[in-house]
Amino acid sequence: MEPLATKAALQDLRAELLREIAELRAELRAEIRDAKVDIIKWNVGTLIAVGALVWAIMARLTA
Repeated sequence: MEPLATKAALQDLRAELLREIAELRAELRAEIRDAKVDIIKWNVGTLIAVGALVWAIMARLTA
């Protein structure tokens, strides 16, 4: 290959790799965002369950 053709091919490859990296980063950000939402939902659910349990225990102790 001629040097200019090689340079152009490398530039095309670099551009393709950068596009792929950007796409993967966007997908990873979306997955992290979804995981954070799931963790928050789990934490809220756990807090509600623990609160209900404490409330039930207190009700039995004061009855």
